[in-house]
Amino acid sequence: MSSNIEKKLKETAKTNPLTKTEKNMLWLKIETSINKINDLKPSIFVNLSPRFVFALIMIIAIIGVSAVTVAASNDAGPGDILYSIDLAIEKVQLALSREENKDNLRLKFAQERLMEAQRALAFQSDDNSASIITSTSTENNFKRIRKANKTLPSALERLEKTKELLEQKGNEQAAEHVNEMIVKLTELAENHVSDLDDFEMEIEDENGRRLEINNYRNKIRIKFNLNSSGNKVVICHIPPDNPENAHTIQIAGPAAPAHLAHGDYPGECGSEDQDNNNGDNNATSTPDITAPTISSINLSVSTNTADITWETDEESDSLVWYSTTTPLIVSNNTLFVNLSNLVTTHSISLLNLNSSTTHYFIVSSIDVSNNEATSTEYSFTTLTPDITAPIISDINSSVSTNTADITWDTDEESDSVVWYSTTTPLIVSNNTLYVDSSDLVTDHTISLSGLNASTTHYFIVSSIDVSNNEATSTELSFTTL
Repeated sequence: MSSNIEKKLKETAKTNPLTKTEKNMLWLKIETSINKINDLKPSIFVNLSPRFVFALIMIIAIIGVSAVTVAASNDAGPGDILYSIDLAIEKVQLALSREENKDNLRLKFAQERLMEAQRALAFQSDDNSASIITSTSTENNFKRIRKANKTLPSALERLEKTKELLEQKGNEQAAEHVNEMIVKLTELAENHVSDLDDFEMEIEDENGRRLEINNYRNKIRIKFNLNSSGNKVVICHIPPDNPENAHTIQIAGPAAPAHLAHGDYPGECGSEDQDNNNGDNNATSTPDITAPTISSINLSVSTNTADITWETDEESDSLVWYSTTTPLIVSNNTLFVNLSNLVTTHSISLLNLNSSTTHYFIVSSIDVSNNEATSTEYSFTTLTPDITAPIISDINSSVSTNTADITWDTDEESDSVVWYSTTTPLIVSNNTLYVDSSDLVTDHTISLSGLNASTTHYFIVSSIDVSNNEATSTELSFTTL
């Protein structure tokens, strides 16, 4: 792998050689950097991991080959040959920086992840710009789409890791800045999904590429927790640096809590509700700090599934944590099913459960203001599989010259089959005559017609229940008149 990178770097360097003046300026910068490094504690290099040391060696090699290559790596994104070099440079910068400067660097690198996503989606710097999905080249659009579907999830993963690290360090302000970037990235992802909807309508080949577009769209929706119905939340956005420029926007449901936490308000700007909440933008509104009220929790259980429903007094999302152990302790390893749609009537289906097993569950709902309601622990037991065949009884026949009505009873609902022949023993095969009915009943009647007169016929009745358990009678006979 490293030899391939080196080959690419050398090829780039050949096409962009440094002039003598550029070399002198570059070495001057290197000398200045070395002097700064000499001021650091020598132990810093001892503490570097082998991966960081290798990255540092690679950076020095890159500088020696071509400064243009280093600059090119800054514009690289996931999937590009130089992207790993860009990330390696960032790691070395973090390793060599003082502890008090590390969080600022992390914010800078987080901002670069967002910019990489913006470049991949061809967004300009202003908020009113649109993507170039209407490019004249369909193939170029597919390249841009593939690029976006590598960059967006990668950027989200790195931003979330950065936010988690900053929260662990107790730097809430920096973590909030990263959260704002995640909100912006989620909005970019939602716009990208909308672009994919439009582009799918334009492409001519309906099979491969349409399936590819649908696959991309579903992956982005799942990764960013965007519901497939395109549910939007209308809010009045108040820019912190320019509160007089309040304006109404629509955002994805998952991004709403972060907006509201920054002073935005649900509903359109200037609406009656907004005026009541915000007055003339000088009064402070009362934030929603009341969690939804959960009620009417109900269950519908089978052998391997359970449908759980509940109600809330305000629109909120739906989540069920479940386990086969009690008490149910919610953690990163706890099984769950969730839906991001904001509703008051909630329904979650749990699938692939073990039969004859007690399961414990907790339901949870979070409203648009990020207030969470959680139920107490409940339980249910999945049903035991039915492995018992029906019991056949009271078999009778009513015979005429060319017909016979065969009747019997079963102790549970099941279908009806009569196999018959004029030879004995009756061996059931693909060639054996039969009459059947798929109706599930306990009183069974099958009519045989077109029989030979004055002839003994042999028959077997059979019934299969809803769980596919089959009961078969012994061989019986009747003689037509």
